[in-house]
Amino acid sequence: MAFNTLLALMNYECKIRQEGIHTWSEIWLALRSQSDRTVAIIAKVDNTFDSIDWQKAISQNKAEWNKDYGSGRQIRWYNKMAKSKQQKQAVRAITVSNKVVKRIEDNIKIWLNHYSLLQQ
Repeated sequence: MAFNTLLALMNYECKIRQEGIHTWSEIWLALRSQSDRTVAIIAKVDNTFDSIDWQKAISQNKAEWNKDYGSGRQIRWYNKMAKSKQQKQAVRAITVSNKVVKRIEDNIKIWLNHYSLLQQ
């Protein structure tokens, strides 16, 4: 829930989705292709299994995608709370030390360098 709140604060369209007892985050991204077309991509971020999967949106309709939370008794509540004013205030109040910021930035640089080497 906090991850989705953080994404919402960063103005990303996101939601928590559930199938069975497992949940993950989905982020709707509009990316520009090499031919200068906009392509809708969904990033499935699974913090439980430390993975990100990318898929082209089956439908270009963001409103339809945004309503589909999967199944689960409390999944609508989690999505509502993730975007609530109280959760946003709580996430904004989290302080991150300079040491942690540097560690995160260094890890991102390592990942980006590794990823770009794989693409060559």
